[in-house]
Amino acid sequence: ARKSSVKLETYRKFANALTVAVVASVAWIAYE
Repeated sequence: ARKSSVKLETYRKFANALTVAVVASVAWIAYE
């Protein structure tokens, strides 16, 4: 159970970073 929870935490951090990157790139394109 512990390993899957760590994996979920890592996935959540990765998903957050990916979302931030996508939003930032979209905002950059819209701003340009």
